[in-house]
Amino acid sequence: MNGSTTPAHAFELLVRLAETGVRAEPTRHGLRLHGDASRVADARRLLRGEGRREVARLLRDAATRPDLAHAEVLCREIRRLAVEYVERRLQARLQEAVARLFGLRLGMLPTRHGSRLRRDFRREVLPWLGRERETGILDHCWFFRPPSRGARARVIASHPYAPPPAGLAVACMLAGWRLWRPAFPSWWAPGRTHLVVLERTREAAELAAFRRRVWREVIREATRGARP
Repeated sequence: MNGSTTPAHAFELLVRLAETGVRAEPTRHGLRLHGDASRVADARRLLRGEGRREVARLLRDAATRPDLAHAEVLCREIRRLAVEYVERRLQARLQEAVARLFGLRLGMLPTRHGSRLRRDFRREVLPWLGRERETGILDHCWFFRPPSRGARARVIASHPYAPPPAGLAVACMLAGWRLWRPAFPSWWAPGRTHLVVLERTREAAELAAFRRRVWREVIREATRGARP
């Protein structure tokens, strides 16, 4: 590695280091490696020069708040890559990494299967807000699900370019959803977008099921009365 090592490449080195099975411990003057002698030798070759110092700095920065510290470092690098329009594949990988870090905070896993949850939000929350306010609320969405096998998405992490409208929190409350703005950086166009988290609570699911049962009863009674 040379003197131009970036935080993003340091993170890549840290991932590759973890794959070798060597444990890295930051010290005052650098990095101490623990593990099998042959693997430590391989890790030392991997972390030549500036790369070793960058990885040590990354580990020290993340010592107190690993999810937030790593996320802020990676989001700064995502922003740089976006401005320079270079390394789009690396940019996407860094976004995936920050999403996983946010999932650790939630105790959930990122998932691509969230179309049903998005549809539920539009059907349950937006009528309270008004359709004219829909534009931009759900933008560049990531979805998260509990770690249990077969669990469906329950959380939407949206990255709108404008702050959410003032009435959205009230609309979510009326529909049984939860909205919050976590102290965590947005990983889609960092610095230009806002991270808005929307969670469908158990109460919202039960309320939706109750409304479906009532609606079916209404339709059944109306159909029965219409028969000759």
